[in-house]
Amino acid sequence: MCEIKIDFNTFPTQLFDNYLKFLVSKVWKLIPMKDYDDPNLYKYLESLLRELIGNYELMEQIKFDGNFQSLINKLMYLSINKDIDFNIFKKDVFDCIDLIKKIQEKIKNWKEE
Repeated sequence: MCEIKIDFNTFPTQLFDNYLKFLVSKVWKLIPMKDYDDPNLYKYLESLLRELIGNYELMEQIKFDGNFQSLINKLMYLSINKDIDFNIFKKDVFDCIDLIKKIQEKIKNWKEE
């Protein structure tokens, strides 16, 4: 497997920050999908997980971030527990959004180091 390491001196922090803002909206979308019993919800969740795992392989620093691992774990749980109560599902989605925001803060600090 080819491993790509990102040099934060050349990789604009703003680019990844913009991606994380976009990711928040992708995660937020899970709530109405679950609420309306969208038949594509679990395909969407699987696609989102593939995307995040791709980021895991892309960025060396993210491999060691507990918030990123927790984000993947929570989304994985939601993807395999199809009978989860809607309120718990919604709470976990909000937890995921909070984790993304914590990752945003860490990335800003990585650039400054």
